[in-house]
Amino acid sequence: MEALTDLVKEHAELKRAVLKEALGYLVNHPVLDDRERKVDELLVKAGNELRAKLPTEFFSNPLKFRQEIESSELFKMLLKIPKGSLHHVHFDAFGHHSYFVKYLKAHPEKYRLDPKECKVFYYKDPAAEGLSDAAEDAKILNDEEFYAKYHEYFVMNNFDLHDAKNVWEKFDLKIWNRLAIIQIKDSYLDYLKYAFAYAFEHGFHNVQGRLFLNFAKDAEMKDIPLEEEMQIYLDAQEEVQKKYPEFLFSGVIQSLRFWSNDKMKEYLGQAYALKKKFPKLIIGFDAVAEEDNRKLSDLLEVFLEYKKAIKDDGIQHFEFLLHAGESLEVDNDNLVDAVLFGCPRIGHAYNLYRHPILFDKVKQQKICIEWSPLSNQFLRYVKDLRNHPHFGIYNTGIKFSISSDDPGVFGVDPLAWDLVSIILANKFNLQDVKGFFLNSIEYSCLDKDQHDSLRNNWFKAWHKYIDTFQ
Repeated sequence: MEALTDLVKEHAELKRAVLKEALGYLVNHPVLDDRERKVDELLVKAGNELRAKLPTEFFSNPLKFRQEIESSELFKMLLKIPKGSLHHVHFDAFGHHSYFVKYLKAHPEKYRLDPKECKVFYYKDPAAEGLSDAAEDAKILNDEEFYAKYHEYFVMNNFDLHDAKNVWEKFDLKIWNRLAIIQIKDSYLDYLKYAFAYAFEHGFHNVQGRLFLNFAKDAEMKDIPLEEEMQIYLDAQEEVQKKYPEFLFSGVIQSLRFWSNDKMKEYLGQAYALKKKFPKLIIGFDAVAEEDNRKLSDLLEVFLEYKKAIKDDGIQHFEFLLHAGESLEVDNDNLVDAVLFGCPRIGHAYNLYRHPILFDKVKQQKICIEWSPLSNQFLRYVKDLRNHPHFGIYNTGIKFSISSDDPGVFGVDPLAWDLVSIILANKFNLQDVKGFFLNSIEYSCLDKDQHDSLRNNWFKAWHKYIDTFQ
């Protein structure tokens, strides 16, 4: 028995040593002061209480428990917490779906609807011919009734999110309908002013929206000059800053990865020219869309040419912030290309777990992963959020920021839902959460003045938030 006791003691000592070594990977986590530790106790307590109330089904079907989540103390703590910079969001999918319903009701004459396909068209779109508008409903239905009839044009319901076979098709449909509502430049300006204010009111001092060039159209659905399009963002920001002077919007120009190299080169050239004209507005470039249809390596010749031009021209803060690793395919190696290419941030990187050889390279190159937990779940990359591979990778010391990707289409408040979900799934505490926010600022890719302003404004807001719990 004595020998067995010694073996148990030896095992316990080895375990303590392993766990102590594991903590060494997290040395860069922020240290909490006494005031923050008090808030941490409240956050952990709120998380434990909510976790005890929820069945394990929550981790695979979170929106089924919307009432429990949004009435919880944990959610309330995180809804307005100062969040720093939102790295990864497709801006047409950012705004709450109720905005689009209200805009449709206020301007029904501008749009035509196909109830069978649940599809919206701007009335000048040739495809709108023969379809009816919602003018009569706008007259006879009150706001609640109109919302009930039309909201699912703009947001995925829980059935959509669990329809694994058709989830991407339904997702794209909601995006289409949102674009139809806001694509005309006056409507887009209205939307941006709403969305910028909405972002700040949810704790974001900086939002870095993925944007398409030639998105905004004139009333005849014709392209407007790109300089005029960029000015729409600046005009919206200027208007919102009258109320929220700390708010800053930054644009990441997005392309579609399935474009030909010639088209990609032309488009990237347009983005680069706009960076020179609007240096504080545009901070980066991305290639989006379903990854398994085309490898990143097919585009590297174009990207390397411009990376060299950027260096030769001495242009700073125009980064390649590429989607990579958002895939379940075994042979998807886009992450290898993104890391070797030197991206300072990588979108999703879901399948990083398949490439352990990259772990040290990601840390050495100080790359930050833009993690969108609920987007990964809703788009069926992971069924049970507790099994998300990034929880394990986070413990290696790789840097993460948390994003919401497409919160409006998913029907969730930006970031609050993601934070609640990963706190419940992995028992994160305030130290982890603060670390995510600080990473969002450190890796914001802004110029020095913008970065310093963002950091100072966030810390002021953070201390004010902490004070409310003292």
